[in-house]
Amino acid sequence: MTARNLLLVSPIFLLLLASCASRDGVVFGGTTRGTVDDDADEAEVALTDLPAAVRAAFDANLGGGTLEEAESMTQDGATVYEADIRRGNDEYEMVVAADGKVIQGPTLEADDDGDDEDGDDDR
Repeated sequence: MTARNLLLVSPIFLLLLASCASRDGVVFGGTTRGTVDDDADEAEVALTDLPAAVRAAFDANLGGGTLEEAESMTQDGATVYEADIRRGNDEYEMVVAADGKVIQGPTLEADDDGDDEDGDDDR
């Protein structure tokens, strides 16, 4: 492979590698252990139906925000709970195991569509 071809292929390889890494559990701005399976097994859970340990973990990480919605899903064969936390104009995502152990977050959700609804400066 020539040096020119290598220079053309390297950025593509890095982009592919980065997309695989984010799918397999690497999260920028938070910690993640394991991987969350595809969306097929997600089910909305009423906040009043969350297990006590899960609700306590979410409540302990509200940071002055409000718990908006929660879902249950399977991660590495175990049920986990994902919730959205609203703090002012920012939305955070958090994942907690059924025993109340924090798996991820709270992690600030990005405003990907550029409409600046999350209150940050997307310029």
